[in-house]
Amino acid sequence: MTGLLLGLLALPPAWASNDVIVDKAWVRESVPGQTAATVQLNLSVNRATRLLGVSSPLAADGEIVRVERR
Repeated sequence: MTGLLLGLLALPPAWASNDVIVDKAWVRESVPGQTAATVQLNLSVNRATRLLGVSSPLAADGEIVRVERR
């Protein structure tokens, strides 16, 4: 899963704009025998934006959990 995080960081066009800020990205290592891992990061935006999906060549699927700060 560390490769997944490194893959995310290797895609500068995804967050090269000042409108989208990515920080505090980290990966929680899975225990042996598990098929899932956690990749978490903070996305901050400066204008109306919609996240449409998540994908990785290293994972069969992904899930977006939305936490909104006010």
